Amino acid sequence: MKLAIRGKKKVSGTIQISGSKNSAVAIIPAAVLCDETVTLKNIPQISDVTALISILNEQGFTTFFENNTLIIKKERKIKTTFLSDKSENLRGSYYFMGSFLGQAKKIKIKQIGGCNLGSRPIDYHLECFKKLNAKVKITKNETILKTRKLKGSNITLPFPSVGATINAIICATKAFGKTKITNAATEPEVVDVCDFLNSMGAHIIGIGTNEIQITGVKYLHSTVYTIISDRIEAGTYLTLGALLDNSKITVEGINPLHLVPFIRVLEEMNVNIKINKNSITAFRTEDIKPCHITTSPHPGFPTDLGPIIAVLMLKACNTSTIKETIFENRFSHIAELNKMNANISYEDSTIKVYPSNLKPANLYAHDLRCAAALLLASLSTKGLTTIDNIDVLFRGYEKPLEKLSKLGFYLYII
Repeated sequence: MKLAIRGKKKVSGTIQISGSKNSAVAIIPAAVLCDETVTLKNIPQISDVTALISILNEQGFTTFFENNTLIIKKERKIKTTFLSDKSENLRGSYYFMGSFLGQAKKIKIKQIGGCNLGSRPIDYHLECFKKLNAKVKITKNETILKTRKLKGSNITLPFPSVGATINAIICATKAFGKTKITNAATEPEVVDVCDFLNSMGAHIIGIGTNEIQITGVKYLHSTVYTIISDRIEAGTYLTLGALLDNSKITVEGINPLHLVPFIRVLEEMNVNIKINKNSITAFRTEDIKPCHITTSPHPGFPTDLGPIIAVLMLKACNTSTIKETIFENRFSHIAELNKMNANISYEDSTIKVYPSNLKPANLYAHDLRCAAALLLASLSTKGLTTIDNIDVLFRGYEKPLEKLSKLGFYLYII
């Protein structure tokens, strides 16, 4: 699918932020643990969610999804513990490993897909499962996990991986005894998963710290739970407000505390930020200043916003840098932006962004955040730009074309 964009110099308006993609792709698999019916609210209508729902249906769950509310009901017996080929294109499907181990005591899954951000091995996940008394068998195309009885354990993560932390929490929720996870990730999405599990009767403490303790339970009851809003989507649209001259964009329905590291960088770059209880406004009255950031686990600067902030750096008065420490291949946007007359280079995981005047071009979106970065660059450029493979944008952004069209931008699928 290809998207055509005609840029605009000035814009003003408000965007309602959708539910968090990174929370939804973890909480939907975690719902497998529930012994009754789960109702999830604020679920974004994105392709990753559609794929997860399809997997649930194949496993024998009954689902109903409408108006951002997802109802998940488990039938008497799970039909199968083998995940279909859909898992090959969806990174978030690895959370089914922890949930099916906790509920059915076994899972067979094909190799995990998602955006190509480097090797991203799941070794940390598998080591957590082994600690919880699961056996792991890896073949050329599949990973097979099974256990007679999950048992609590002490787990120390070599790196505060969000995925491994969440999978360990999910798996430990119904394990016998107590589990302690040290060096756990503290991202808002990890907190969201813990709050969701506790709403069903799980016993998790230390939420939001790097030491989480779980006391296993036998039964999880029904819940109605509202997931947090998407801080990455909010950061994307705030960047747009800073990017365009004489413009102002307000994002609503977002917890400002989830964006503190990002807001600090915007302010360092001379962007004006106004914060209310559930909204943030970004606008600029002075020239953009360069900045130098390093992506890192929460509460550091989020890796997902690295490609986004790089577009704003192109308008700075001097050279800026981004050092990427999370993913080894978070650079697919560079060559594409350079097609637009940007001057960006990278070496040893550090991106150098030089002041540049962008021009329209024909681009290709290699992954989700690359697509978002290219979209921002196109919206700020005079003339017509096209982005091929724009489908990847819809993996993580709910109705982006509709939201941007309401601001007066001209976008259409060709």
